[in-house]
Amino acid sequence: MKRYLLAGLITLGLFACNKSGETGAGQPEGQVIARIGDIVVTDKDIELSLQGLPPGQLSPQQREAIKQDLIKTALFYKAAMDEKIDTNRNLMRRIEWMKRSIIAQEYLRSKYGNRQITPQQVDEFIKKRGNLFSRKASFIMVLYFDSTLKDTIRELLLDGSMVANKYLDDMTKKGLINPQVIPPSNLGLLSLDMPEDMINAILKARRNQVLGPFKLQDAYAFVKVLSVENDNPQRQDVQQAVFQYLTMKDQQRFADSLYNALKSKYLKE
Repeated sequence: MKRYLLAGLITLGLFACNKSGETGAGQPEGQVIARIGDIVVTDKDIELSLQGLPPGQLSPQQREAIKQDLIKTALFYKAAMDEKIDTNRNLMRRIEWMKRSIIAQEYLRSKYGNRQITPQQVDEFIKKRGNLFSRKASFIMVLYFDSTLKDTIRELLLDGSMVANKYLDDMTKKGLINPQVIPPSNLGLLSLDMPEDMINAILKARRNQVLGPFKLQDAYAFVKVLSVENDNPQRQDVQQAVFQYLTMKDQQRFADSLYNALKSKYLKE
């Protein structure tokens, strides 16, 4: 959750610092928490930054971090206006697309309405993957983009000697591969982000077994299994993760369906 929240703060801040938050543009909505020249930042701006996210997941420290990011954004915005940065045509075109993106997301949110994933759907999903949620694994995942390297990478991983590891280090330094060490993690939770065939293979694997290659969205991957053992995660944590995953999938299906319905009306070939 933190990834997409904090990554979007500067973008959201650009629009939080619009005319409605400037002195002389009417009374700002919400309690004023900071003033930067003629720009005010209010608690309403923080709430708008969190729109669409599950409630009750931010600590006071995280809310303070959002506040400080909005203040920084307002300060940089004020300095940019003083230096007439907004006269840059390419910048204004980028801002226009950012504006379109936010309005489009709000349109999708309004059309999606109050649809909600039910507890029954969550429980059914967990039941189908019950064997995954009861196991955890640690492994090395080696990402690569050039499919011609697959035999070389497999042989080096199978070798496991110091010489083979030196070759892998050299390939990493050259940017040919990107090895990632995955610490002991619940396989059911990993299956929400990783290919199901990869996770199912890890579930059945032995220690030091090399698996793959697997096709990812924009790369390939080998896996060298370090351990597979029993796990007993907190049920509430699993339910929350599955709820967010199913919600994201349902929203994507809805957006795809709406896009196809609107294509004939608006899209010009």
